[in-house]
Amino acid sequence: MVGFKLSEEQKMLQELASEFADNEIIPSAEKWEKEDLFPKNTIEKARNLIGQKKLSSTELVKSCIEQYEKHNPDINAIVAIDQKDVLLQAKKCDEKVSKGETLGLLHGLPVGIKDLQMVKNLRSTYGSLLFKNHIPKHDDNIVKNIREEGGIVFCKTNTPEFGAGANTKNRVYGATGNPFQFDLTSAGSSGGSAAALSLNMISLATGTDYGGSLRTPASFCGVTGFRPSPGMVPSTEGIVLNPFSVAGPMGRDVTDAYLLLQAIVDINNNDIFSSLNSFSLPETINPAAAFLSLIHISEPTRQAEISYAVF
Repeated sequence: MVGFKLSEEQKMLQELASEFADNEIIPSAEKWEKEDLFPKNTIEKARNLIGQKKLSSTELVKSCIEQYEKHNPDINAIVAIDQKDVLLQAKKCDEKVSKGETLGLLHGLPVGIKDLQMVKNLRSTYGSLLFKNHIPKHDDNIVKNIREEGGIVFCKTNTPEFGAGANTKNRVYGATGNPFQFDLTSAGSSGGSAAALSLNMISLATGTDYGGSLRTPASFCGVTGFRPSPGMVPSTEGIVLNPFSVAGPMGRDVTDAYLLLQAIVDINNNDIFSSLNSFSLPETINPAAAFLSLIHISEPTRQAEISYAVF
């Protein structure tokens, strides 16, 4: 069964990459921005609309629930959700906006949590039969940070058992499909997050990465995954394999993923790689420059290898 085709923006980027390879030309970031080659409907824009009272968190959450009910039976990306609680979170977000309270970076945005990270009162299994009925009593720190920045903890996303695998399947929930063709793989181990993002079931998502578990599913599903340096998002809970395994953000594009990264960076003395450098991130990034860093011209064929979904 086919999910959906490449967007016009994705087709344009592929054509441009081929043209660059043929002509041995890489345009400047300023040229990309001037010619408006990047879509502007980012999650950051949705966050701004929420703050301006032009979009409610409840409206956004309901649209995600509609996508979940439409696509998840086919793709199996989301494995646990409490719709009543999600709508209650959205209502509280809307109340804060109406009262003029200070809003966090992620205020009102639905975020998917990989099922290696614990969420209070929501089934969290590590993809293992050993934890198939596990209901945590506390949030992991990464989840706490998302909540503190106003994010709505929307769901748990699928993972291979204990995150060990290049495909996303386990004996608790089964396999997650690919959003472009449901009977193919979403890769792993953050395939649930990547597939749910790709089909607009969530606005942002967390993932983890040991040897590509954020980046590979992102490239398979047409979204963005970023592996931070060890310590930026402290690893102190669950499966800790410092400095090899790290937690990081996923979004539909570079700007979205960076928004989530800003919310989840932290300092924790229990992670020996944690340092004040985590807070040295710039306020904004240049999506054009980020994209250009992904185009690699290989010798001797001079073929452009493009992976615009991963940074």
